[in-house]
Amino acid sequence: MIYVIVIIVIILLLLAGLILESRRELNTVKITEYTVNSDVPDSLKGRSIVFLSDYHEAEGGKLNDRLTEMIDSVNPMCILAGGDMVNSNEDPAEKHPSLEFLNGLAKKYKLYYAYGNHERRLAEDYHQVGAKWKKYLKRLDKSIEILANKGIPLTDDVYIYGLDIPIEKYGRIKYPELTPEEIKGYVGEKPEDKYVILMGHAPDFFEGYSGWGAELILSGHFHGGIVRLPFFGGVISPRLCMFPKYDYGRYTKGGSTMLVTNGIGQHSIKLRFNNIPEIVVIRFS
Repeated sequence: MIYVIVIIVIILLLLAGLILESRRELNTVKITEYTVNSDVPDSLKGRSIVFLSDYHEAEGGKLNDRLTEMIDSVNPMCILAGGDMVNSNEDPAEKHPSLEFLNGLAKKYKLYYAYGNHERRLAEDYHQVGAKWKKYLKRLDKSIEILANKGIPLTDDVYIYGLDIPIEKYGRIKYPELTPEEIKGYVGEKPEDKYVILMGHAPDFFEGYSGWGAELILSGHFHGGIVRLPFFGGVISPRLCMFPKYDYGRYTKGGSTMLVTNGIGQHSIKLRFNNIPEIVVIRFS
């Protein structure tokens, strides 16, 4: 009997430790830097951009000041917000911490905002919560560029694209593909003789992004797999896929590089382990 009690106590202590560590990580944020130097045009060399994704609620906005200070320390040429800056089962229109955060950044930096699955659901009122998505958009600083299946020049030879992926492509259990031809149908041909940065929220479509021709792909969505295990990586994706292939970090295919962030916040399952939230700094050389 004493052994059973000891085992139960050990299990409870491990669970308590997991919860405490998760709370610590959710209230922590780090900078992760990548250097990109393959076929980078001169207009980008020596410069940097910041990539943000999966803000959700970022602990009710408690991280906003810290995030802003970290971005200011980098002084990027622009900021790219790659989707899921809100939660689709809530009405973000009245007061959402991402509004204060993004609008504050937009007063200092050029900011480009692409849709994730949560923005797409809000635009469709997928959860029927009466979400006033258009009102949220109107409250965003007018200088913020919304890239929903749209591309825009950053410099003469660099374009930024934001892909608005249809909600059915985010399905669980069954994993649909996103082909280069479908991407072409959403955003058109990849501009010739231009270096393209593509924000595609879901990293499991890497083959499609690469086949379309994007040189640099920025993704999030998987939250790093929620729990990260040594040697195995992220445990589960929002698609309920165990140990997803493109969970976190840098991936290359042909002439394409994809950087996958674990994001800033969390939703639904408020759990992280060995998976500190981050902002991504990309330095071009």
